[in-house]
Amino acid sequence: MNSCLLISTSILLITLMLVLKIPVWLIFLTTGLTMILITSSLNNTIAYLQDLISDPNTWDLVSIMFLIATLVNLYRRTGFVKVIGEELIYFIKKPVLTTITIPAILGLLPVPGGAIMSAPIVDSIGSKIGLDYERKLFINVWFRHVIFIIYPLSSVLVLTSVLTGQNLWSIIIKQIPVALLMLIIGYAIGFYRVNKNSYTFSLEKKSDTSLLVKVLTPLLSTVILAIILSPIVDGKMSTLFTRLSLIISTTIGIALLMIISKTNLKTLLSTIQSKEVVELVLIGFTSMFLRTILKHMELSGIQSCLPGFHPLLIIIGIPVIFSLIGGLVSSSIALSIPIVASLMKIDLEIASLTYLSAFMGYLVSPLHLCYVYSAQYYKVPVIKGYKYLLPSVVSTLVLTLIIYELF
Repeated sequence: MNSCLLISTSILLITLMLVLKIPVWLIFLTTGLTMILITSSLNNTIAYLQDLISDPNTWDLVSIMFLIATLVNLYRRTGFVKVIGEELIYFIKKPVLTTITIPAILGLLPVPGGAIMSAPIVDSIGSKIGLDYERKLFINVWFRHVIFIIYPLSSVLVLTSVLTGQNLWSIIIKQIPVALLMLIIGYAIGFYRVNKNSYTFSLEKKSDTSLLVKVLTPLLSTVILAIILSPIVDGKMSTLFTRLSLIISTTIGIALLMIISKTNLKTLLSTIQSKEVVELVLIGFTSMFLRTILKHMELSGIQSCLPGFHPLLIIIGIPVIFSLIGGLVSSSIALSIPIVASLMKIDLEIASLTYLSAFMGYLVSPLHLCYVYSAQYYKVPVIKGYKYLLPSVVSTLVLTLIIYELF
């Protein structure tokens, strides 16, 4: 079948399933199987599966996603997420810094619609310094997501690294200026003409620093250990896994969390069997399945679908569109990278731009749960909330392109 027609059919199928809110892992699986049937490649299915199973990246991704999901869900079940939010208020005390930091710190624990956890705090403090509801919505959503640009425990960043074949830490280093840029843009737009000294905390309760350190220790230990171990073990040991640093560090983080929170094995097993963990593991496996299918397909003719389009427009446009449609970065990344790879060789810059484009499209998607839940909490119409969010996203993308062009 003509590769242009194949991709067009697949995109229509994916769009339909996204609109119907079919689980992401099922979308990946259905799309891959449909491609096999369309191209009459049923005889090659066994070969595809062998390739999938023998690829170390498959088990790398599945294991890391499983461990990260387990760590995040254990944090939620132990109640430590709530403790972190409460203690940070007493610890920071400065209103503006608190409204920025709490969404960002809680962003370290990426759960669907998680911005709702910080929404009441931003609402309360924001009212005291004169923020309107639209700006509260922007601040809560924007600063929660800045961390994901450089967060090594982001399952989507790991997914991008695996699918593009680029080193995770290289992507993170490349994107540090973008994260700083987002902080500057968020501050400039979120607190423009706000009297930042109009209110100061007068809290009777003092911060319990030891408690704050205790509840953050498993999470921070995981990140620090991953950074230390990466140059020592990643790709340098004879093992099934090429990103052993993340596997070791996250396992230790889970163990520390269980010890500190006195979590028993029954709770751990319940967490492992939870829908959130199982679905993330399935997303990891089926995204590799789809990648394997696309790798064996003849997609060289896809360029005929995009006559006259500048490569940069493709790198940015395709991920943005998929994110807008689905409200998920993971699906956008898994679907965009094989298409981009069929048109050009993916280097570090292209991998980063693909991720950032998918991420920015996700931020403004009307299906983005953090945005939708926050808008609902603040009673702000979804469209009205774009007043601050859309200019910030566009500014970030444009300035990122300038930075990447210059450096």
